[in-house]
Amino acid sequence: MPNNSFVFRNVAEQDLIAIIRRFTQVADENLAPDLIKEAFFRLAVAQGYFSAVRYLRTLGTSLPSDLLVRLRHYPGRWRTASMIRFLVENGADALVSTSSGDSVLHAIFHDAVIDTSEDDILEAVKLLVDLGCNPLEADSHGNTPLRIAIEQGYISVAQYLLTPGEPLPSDLFVTLNHKRTVRLDWCTASMIRFLVKNGVDALAHTADGDSLLHIVLEFLYDDDMALEVVKVLVDYHCDPLEANSCGTTPVHIAVERGYISVARHLVTVGAYLPPDLLVTLRESGWSTAPMIQFLVENHVNVLAHTSNGDSMLHIVLESLYDDDKALEVVKVLVSYGCDPLEANSHGTTPLHIAAARNCISVARYLLAFRSDITLCHKLRMRPRMIRFLVENGVNVVAQSNDWANTVLRTTLQSIHTAILLKPILLETPFFVSLLNGASILLHAISFPLEFILVLTCSSH
Repeated sequence: MPNNSFVFRNVAEQDLIAIIRRFTQVADENLAPDLIKEAFFRLAVAQGYFSAVRYLRTLGTSLPSDLLVRLRHYPGRWRTASMIRFLVENGADALVSTSSGDSVLHAIFHDAVIDTSEDDILEAVKLLVDLGCNPLEADSHGNTPLRIAIEQGYISVAQYLLTPGEPLPSDLFVTLNHKRTVRLDWCTASMIRFLVKNGVDALAHTADGDSLLHIVLEFLYDDDMALEVVKVLVDYHCDPLEANSCGTTPVHIAVERGYISVARHLVTVGAYLPPDLLVTLRESGWSTAPMIQFLVENHVNVLAHTSNGDSMLHIVLESLYDDDKALEVVKVLVSYGCDPLEANSHGTTPLHIAAARNCISVARYLLAFRSDITLCHKLRMRPRMIRFLVENGVNVVAQSNDWANTVLRTTLQSIHTAILLKPILLETPFFVSLLNGASILLHAISFPLEFILVLTCSSH
């Protein structure tokens, strides 16, 4: 059987046994039946299928002594005390290590968070320690089982592995953040309390001045969870007003990530929101109606502009991809005084961006402020947007022979698009003049002839 046996990962146990039985019946020496059975054996173990494992053993399937470390890349269902005990009783070595120094204890934690409960991990760790595994042994990266248990948020496992009377490294919070992993499973209120109780310094800082508040807010993705952790850290005297070496404070991060509950809490404990806050942010998580209202109530200037003249309307429309959400935010910003017709230093208006982003609801709203608009920018618009704009009186083909005009190129991309837009564009005088002139013939070589014919037929 090929190594991609993961195709059987979702097969029920009895079905897997039937598949194994059929494979063994039809396999000949050319198919390497022993290798097939070994592959099925690893799969059955990984799935936690005891019946399938026992059946394969009756077929004489060998059990490699290093099986427990080979399984580290498999799903977590084998990471139970009962399965490990069975494998050890049948010849697996609990004290084996990989060539890079990873022990079975390290293997237990590899991707365990995917489908293994903390209770299962704890019982498996206890069994392995009883079998002689060294809980203090570091892997090739210098990580001990205790450190990995903390990283993955397993408090009960960390409590078990913690040496009585021996405090954890005081700078552990900083070193835990060293990897800059997307997941911070240790970043919960209960784990932080456990770590501080055991000697970890909640006031430590990274080399660039990030406090634990900065770290938490950079990596947590849930407002309520972040609020719970922030409250704990403030109770441990983390300074909610402190800036890192880039001048970023925790409230900056809370706003740009859209954590309105955290931002409110930080303001209540003294955090300051500078008037120009919005033009200093790196992310646009603040682009929600409730957050904007909160910022205005706290004297943040939503009429501020970036150095290239972008208003908050420009920034919002560049970052939001959902038409309805964008419309809600645009309406709020306009209600607070943002100019819906204002262009930036490149001549781009909010309508230009809405058209390029195919935000028809936003474009319809913005057109209500002014309809005599020429969208002569080289925008790449979808046919539906072009149709909408033309039907609403917008000149989408400027008085120019510039064949980089994106509307023309969009129209000529496919027969379907040309057929779709022909009735609309043929009512546009300048477009008709192009079709009647020589320009289109001179440039027809750039496009398949049938596209040109679709547009030119019936154009006179």
